[in-house]
Amino acid sequence: MLTEVLTFAEERGPLEGVLTVPEGTVELLVVFVPGSGPVSRDGIVAEHRIPGIKSPFESWAALLAREGYASFRYDKRAAAYRDCYLRGDLVCRGLADEYGDDLADAVHMLQTVGRPPRAPVVLLGHSLGGVAALAHAVSNPIVSGVACIAAPMENLPQMLSRQLREKLAPDQALSLVSVMQAALAGKETGPILGLPAAYWRDYSQNSLERLIALYRFDRPLLLVQGANDRLVPVSQFLELGRHLRNMSHVTMDVVPDADHFLMTSPPGDGGTHGRYNLTTVLRWLRTVAGAAGQNPGGKV
Repeated sequence: MLTEVLTFAEERGPLEGVLTVPEGTVELLVVFVPGSGPVSRDGIVAEHRIPGIKSPFESWAALLAREGYASFRYDKRAAAYRDCYLRGDLVCRGLADEYGDDLADAVHMLQTVGRPPRAPVVLLGHSLGGVAALAHAVSNPIVSGVACIAAPMENLPQMLSRQLREKLAPDQALSLVSVMQAALAGKETGPILGLPAAYWRDYSQNSLERLIALYRFDRPLLLVQGANDRLVPVSQFLELGRHLRNMSHVTMDVVPDADHFLMTSPPGDGGTHGRYNLTTVLRWLRTVAGAAGQNPGGKV
């Protein structure tokens, strides 16, 4: 297994990512799309990194490499230029700002640098990154399939409003939710959690269920969630499954004893890395790779 740091998105300010390449033939190139917030190439924000312990995305990349899949994991702009956002020099106004433009540049770069040798591209989005991955794939026929891990079924403002009610005192939650509802109604409000009203309005139009239904995405689509996910309710995942059960290109699975990152065993005190159950993901990738091999150069 080899790793290499690559740079892309030079025009808007360069971003870096890590390309992990297995030994031997590369069957697929999997681009990781990270979750919400200032998330680094590790799949988490920098302050959550545990020294000496592999991060979630680093662990995922190693698991995929053992199966013959290359992967690329990159720093979100919100992480690489975090200070600029905090100062107000940069403002995020929605899905394209947070994800779309940089993801498009990453995929284009990987298709042109020749490292690894050209292989079918699959997007693997985690949490909100699953919504972003599907939104990008809808308009990019190069993408052979999308895997969404722990992607929210509700849109981002709905998810935030639910979480606020669960975590804050009733009066605090009511105040913030009221401001959110005003922003979604088109009223100009101040920033909500540091982000402008336009950001929340844009994300109110982008949920996983709406994207699937609206754009008739017909390439292989995997939806996976951990049974112990505390951020995305399993009940919502199962309800979406009932709506999608007649779509043959959609695969859904709940992983027992797994959390938001499909981790089934946390890092130990002795420096052992966490354990992740990617069995469903790897099985699905084998199916996508097989279909791509039967249809070289074309959409799966």
